[in-house]
Amino acid sequence: MIYFLFSERFLLANPRTLSPATKEAITTVISHEIAHMWFGNLVTMEWWTDLWLKEGFAAWIEYFCSDHCYPEMDIWTHFSYHRLASALRLDALSSSHPIEVEVSNPNEINEIFDTISYCKGASLINMLHGYLGDSIFRSGLSFYLRRHAYSSAVTDDLWFALTSSCGTNIGSLMGPWTRNTGFPVLSVLLVSINNTSLEVQLSQEEYKLQSKYTQGQSQPSEVVDIPLAWITTTNPDDYLIRANADATGFYHVRYDPKQMNNLLDDMKLGGWSTSSRFVFINDGFALAKAGYISVYDWLILLPKLIENENEYSVWRGVLDGLNTYIKRIIQSSDIPSSLYNSFLLKLVYPVINKLGLLTDCHVLPHNTSMLRSLMLSVAGAEAEDNNVIEEAKRLFEAHRLGKKELPNDLRKAIYTIAVRHGSTDVIQYLMNTYSRTDSPEERHHILLALGAARETNCNGLNDSSSSSPLSDVLHFCLNPNGPIKDQDRVHGLVACSSWSIPARLATWKSITNEWSRITELYGGQFLLPTLLENVLSGFSTKSHISVIKEFFDANPVCCTRTLDQIYETLSINQTVLERDSPLIAKALNTLCSTFN
Repeated sequence: MIYFLFSERFLLANPRTLSPATKEAITTVISHEIAHMWFGNLVTMEWWTDLWLKEGFAAWIEYFCSDHCYPEMDIWTHFSYHRLASALRLDALSSSHPIEVEVSNPNEINEIFDTISYCKGASLINMLHGYLGDSIFRSGLSFYLRRHAYSSAVTDDLWFALTSSCGTNIGSLMGPWTRNTGFPVLSVLLVSINNTSLEVQLSQEEYKLQSKYTQGQSQPSEVVDIPLAWITTTNPDDYLIRANADATGFYHVRYDPKQMNNLLDDMKLGGWSTSSRFVFINDGFALAKAGYISVYDWLILLPKLIENENEYSVWRGVLDGLNTYIKRIIQSSDIPSSLYNSFLLKLVYPVINKLGLLTDCHVLPHNTSMLRSLMLSVAGAEAEDNNVIEEAKRLFEAHRLGKKELPNDLRKAIYTIAVRHGSTDVIQYLMNTYSRTDSPEERHHILLALGAARETNCNGLNDSSSSSPLSDVLHFCLNPNGPIKDQDRVHGLVACSSWSIPARLATWKSITNEWSRITELYGGQFLLPTLLENVLSGFSTKSHISVIKEFFDANPVCCTRTLDQIYETLSINQTVLERDSPLIAKALNTLCSTFN
């Protein structure tokens, strides 16, 4: 029997103050847990090897349920960044693991409740659903559930049921995807064209990120059958072929430069789905990071791709790509942060001008509301735009004095800007509010916003630092007698680490100072891998990497797979930093000198 333990913020909400983001989170989480009545309870995986039959399906079906209940959320456009992009990012590591992973030690169980089992599992299900079509897929899935009701199943049982519904050998098609780590890059080359036909050459290779960590570890990858939807035109003046047209493929697509330009022109004409635009941009960042295309060329192209973009999901893809790749390099290089901030403002301000500043607080559709909050947070808290900062501080002060309630969708953004650019009184007020409020959503917003507190005097992983706004927040997060519940401390620590290298250093120092308590609280849970991955994966320099390894040599942890993934990520960061920082500086200088 499966039972559910919910975090309060995913179960309890005040409709009067509910933000669109929280409404969506509650909807998907409850849908996910209800899905376990069928996937996990009615039919249970035979062993941990097939955990994805439980979690991957629930992570996919939650979008079906949410879309049915709230179609205005356009929730499937969020699948691309919540599930697909997350899975591609982790599965690009050689230290990832197959979906069907052998488990021989109890310590390994918690580690596979991860992005691969959930997000890659859901993404492969989504790819297969797109390939078979809804009717055939539902028929096969129904057969699977009936055949194994009140029993257990393995992955081959699912393939058998789907094969029975369509006549195609699904095990042969999908087995290589679930048994192996990684995924392909599909290269599309237009060989010739005439008035009646196109000749296209398709080739695949395993997507690989360059790092010293993986040198000498390369093994031949298995060629996989790729479910592929494509769109073509045969106009000799602007021919194109667009692969992965339904945006369900678990792979990246690479085009030649001429095709890229033609696809850019085609995108501007409209007709591309939101998910297709997201996937195209996500592919661009991934290909640049792996060295398949020049990061300079990609950054020069990026503003043209999004100059008229108004969809939240696509902007999430743009900003996630910038944060996990470009910004990470800038933080560890001598590229001025002011240069990056100018670039960022030029990207987001057209959207802000269209949607209105904080004073224009009319009710917007679900995704538009989330987009405005995202854009204002980026402009004010990250890119430090004075207009947004001053307006956010004015609204925060009116709220603090009880004169005016903050709009539900902008509350977290305003808190974050106020913490980042306000006085220590702001931080103290929010800490006090956290202690008093009975709203789980309000507590979560405050905890994430407090992570934006500024840091000082922390120049190395082993350095001590004097008191700073950030150190006060870190003490608040780790105080065993404070108001933060143990399961929520991780969110606060991750938020504190995300703003800069000094903030990451200060957070890591606080964690190591409390290491015994941290491992006692989280050592047997999935929360320790989550904490370590998010706090440590942003370092890029050799000295930081060396100190991290020394710490874990002296303080072994049970989540060895996660540690391997962190080490590989750090090595990739170092390689990309050395290779791309001059090109990024050149691109930002070029763009900032040519922006209107």
